[in-house]
Amino acid sequence: MKIGVISDTHDSIQNLQKALTVLKENKAEVLIHCGDLCAPFMIEELAKFSGEVHCIFGNIDDKYHTPIKAKEFGINFHGDLAELEIAERKIAVTHFPIIAHALASTGRYDAVFYGHTHTPDKQKIGKCLLLNPGEVMGRKNTPSIAIYNPETNNAEILQIE
Repeated sequence: MKIGVISDTHDSIQNLQKALTVLKENKAEVLIHCGDLCAPFMIEELAKFSGEVHCIFGNIDDKYHTPIKAKEFGINFHGDLAELEIAERKIAVTHFPIIAHALASTGRYDAVFYGHTHTPDKQKIGKCLLLNPGEVMGRKNTPSIAIYNPETNNAEILQIE
């Protein structure tokens, strides 16, 4: 199984569509968004992914309309933090790096995904993979996503130009 990890789409429909294409090409079965969709209409775009989708809030998401839209489109919306078990891996998802580092340091998770910085990053804290897929938006860096493999507990960061 492969899991697509994205973050910081910031209303960039065109780049999100490119990201979804790359995820499909890489046979991702689950999609996790680490926050900052921005406008609730981005939920409708995420719903075009063929598999299960999980989202959390970023720091600039609409906290009223986004969860309503997510429910309407069958997207799993978890609020500020998601704790998931997928393919026998315990995964935490947050938007903020300081929280992500703290979660990874607990030893409770196999992987912790986060966003906010718009900069791709992958490191290990003990046995935990700490991963920022970068930004889909493309404001600070080349747009990027990550493909997480729960079997190996590792990820590959891919640019989506």
